[in-house]
Amino acid sequence: VYAAIDPYRDSFSKEIAYCRDKLSAGVDGFFTQPLFDLRLLEIYAEQLTDTEVFWGLCPVVGERSQNYWTKRNAVVFPKGFRADLQWNRDFSSSVVEYVRKHSGHVYFMPIKVPVVDYLDGII
Repeated sequence: VYAAIDPYRDSFSKEIAYCRDKLSAGVDGFFTQPLFDLRLLEIYAEQLTDTEVFWGLCPVVGERSQNYWTKRNAVVFPKGFRADLQWNRDFSSSVVEYVRKHSGHVYFMPIKVPVVDYLDGII
């Protein structure tokens, strides 16, 4: 049984406490809402060592998509973020590299972006 992590839902400490409650209840691991900042992933990964996590990646291309994630999901995009395919590929590649080094997992959630175009050069 897997549960959700939403790094943008609440405060960091509340979300980690919620994760620990879920682990105490018997979940086997987590799937995250898509992340857009490697530093945030690293902090969560440090707190969830020895826990199976599938880190979510979703390309955000265009102002409309960025506004959706900001308003609907309270995402705070990192400085230097660009809502274009190349930024998203570069970011996804850095996450894949990090996750490979730390024996983790990723999942891709391309919305309105052709899968082949998005994954080209990532995997």
